[in-house]
Amino acid sequence: MRVAIIGASGFVGLRLVERLHLGGVAEVVPIVHAPRSLAVLARFALPWRVADPSDPVALADALQGCDVLVHAALGDANQIVRMAKALFPAAERAGIKRIVALSSAAVHSLTPAQGTDESTPILINQPSEYNVAKARAEQLLDDARQRSHVELVQLRPSIIYGPRSRMIANIASQLIEATAYLIDDGHGICNAISVDNLVDAIWLSLTTPGAVGQTFLLNDRELITWRDMYSAIANAIGTDLGGVHFIETPPFRSSPSENLARLAAGKPALAVLPFIPARVKRIAKAAAKAWAPEAQPDAWRLPELALPTPSEEMCLLQSCRWRYP
Repeated sequence: MRVAIIGASGFVGLRLVERLHLGGVAEVVPIVHAPRSLAVLARFALPWRVADPSDPVALADALQGCDVLVHAALGDANQIVRMAKALFPAAERAGIKRIVALSSAAVHSLTPAQGTDESTPILINQPSEYNVAKARAEQLLDDARQRSHVELVQLRPSIIYGPRSRMIANIASQLIEATAYLIDDGHGICNAISVDNLVDAIWLSLTTPGAVGQTFLLNDRELITWRDMYSAIANAIGTDLGGVHFIETPPFRSSPSENLARLAAGKPALAVLPFIPARVKRIAKAAAKAWAPEAQPDAWRLPELALPTPSEEMCLLQSCRWRYP
């Protein structure tokens, strides 16, 4: 079996390449968006290809000769939707038999309701443009599946950890700097899955006949809390939770750049986006980033001790009270 991996340089994609190639499980064709993304992949003698995953023609060319594909590419809200639109036309043109697409448990929000499982309707109206884009991408792919001969399996992992996990690295840094924090004493449920267990799930989705047309929430077997997660990371770097700040969720306000991103992820904006010159898009992004003025240091005050800077996403994740099945 020849497996194309879109987003092969990302956290999950790279681990999938390593497991399938080094384990001799399948022939692997890594597909990346830009040549710079081949820096790590280049150590393997693989027939890598460079293509824009939101361009169905270019992507179809990159998929030639492959049997199945895994869509693990990352992107902002606009890119997530555009890649979903391009996936089936490209797969059909290239003769792909099955698509395994990585969605996210965030389609149910970061604080899912009690009883949420795969049969629970996904949430299109959420504050996070990323979550909304993931939900819209699922809908687009499911609609395309019903009109196509190409098979589809969608996977909804929540928190993925393991080698090269940015989240784990960030928590470790915060523990070292004494800026780590936990909401509600860390008793919230951490819906986590090891990247290697996710790779196993991807392989089963590629090869199991009964998976066709299904969507799966993915979790490790163990039930762990956020305190458990932080304790494990602290133990691995030779420290403890003594310097962790136990806080309540602070109020959050959307920044101007986040408000613009939310507008850009809407249907009206997506309809006109292809006609906006790239230079104009870059100027708009730069302007949104510079909108909020930076705080100026006060020369008359001594530097304060390091304090946590909670993110809304992490506070919501730590407030979860439902363990996905």
